[in-house]
Amino acid sequence: VYDNRLYFKGLIKDDYGFSKMEFRLSRKLSNGDNSAETTLEVPVQKENPQQQFYHFFDVAEAGLEPGDQVEYYFIVFDNDGVNGSKSSRSQKMSLEIPTREEIEEMVQKNQDNVKSELEKSIEEARKIQKDISQLNKKLFDKKSLNYQEKKQIQDLLDRQKNLQKQVEEMKQQNEKVNKKESQYTEINETIAEKQRQLEKLFEELMSDEMKKMFEDLQKMMEELDKDKLNEVMEKMKLNSEDLEKALDRNLELFKQLEFDKKLTESIEKLKKLSEEQEKLSEKTDNAEKKEQENITREQEKISEEFNELKKDLKDLKEINEKLEEPNNFKIPEDKKEEIQKELNKSEESLKEGQMKKASKSQKDASKK
Repeated sequence: VYDNRLYFKGLIKDDYGFSKMEFRLSRKLSNGDNSAETTLEVPVQKENPQQQFYHFFDVAEAGLEPGDQVEYYFIVFDNDGVNGSKSSRSQKMSLEIPTREEIEEMVQKNQDNVKSELEKSIEEARKIQKDISQLNKKLFDKKSLNYQEKKQIQDLLDRQKNLQKQVEEMKQQNEKVNKKESQYTEINETIAEKQRQLEKLFEELMSDEMKKMFEDLQKMMEELDKDKLNEVMEKMKLNSEDLEKALDRNLELFKQLEFDKKLTESIEKLKKLSEEQEKLSEKTDNAEKKEQENITREQEKISEEFNELKKDLKDLKEINEKLEEPNNFKIPEDKKEEIQKELNKSEESLKEGQMKKASKSQKDASKK
């Protein structure tokens, strides 16, 4: 569930026993070198010549950023007081923290999957209601049920049970998405509250009362006679209607949550780009000629990211306009102001950086 929580179990043995054992971790830098090692002591029984050991490490405690790579291993020292202490090392292991882009892509993919499954489940609940109504009309005047008719009722019940299973899987998938995202990203409290509401709605979908209703329906089906038919069919239909309404509520909240998250991410990206552009602008003032190429590449990268972000905001607006109830997804006024403020700030910083770059080039040309 948590990629960045590492759990270890191992075995050590030595005739002399042990003096100490350590877990060592280092960050792999972009140039291929490793940073200084972080060392943590692992408790061992010094006099016991053969023993199991356990170790837990939360990668977040090492201050790692998205996109970082780490290498880690165990080293144990024996307790040979005569010939001197010797050590033995485990194989090196590694872990790659996903980049921010990979995290966003993973979360978006999982969200799209949950949303798609919600929509399919709502459609199936509606079909079940329709089929129940049609079958009920067909059987209304019949005095007894034949094998085929009983089988049709059982098939409808099986479809409801299958729908129940799908809802349970969606609930688990949604929890998994939230846990994955929280490992690498600090979640805004407003969004976190909506995530909790959504999880609560999923819990209510699969309440003990709902599960008992399915069991009662199955029992009634097994004892079915014509007199109980209407009661069974009515309960099945009401069950599907309740499930459809509950799924609709979940889908609506899920879309609101998705929209709010994209808004918040866009604002954070704008702030980050604006800060990067200001730093780059300061660099341009004092840059030597040999640094100009690097600054130019950084400037182009920021410009590309900024244009991509403007496109994302435009797409977000179009998505809002196409929703069935766009008023529920309206951008709050304070966020509108914040977005516009950051857009203006970023655009001004970009223009200023480009002007400084052009001015610097002209000065260099004049010196030549």
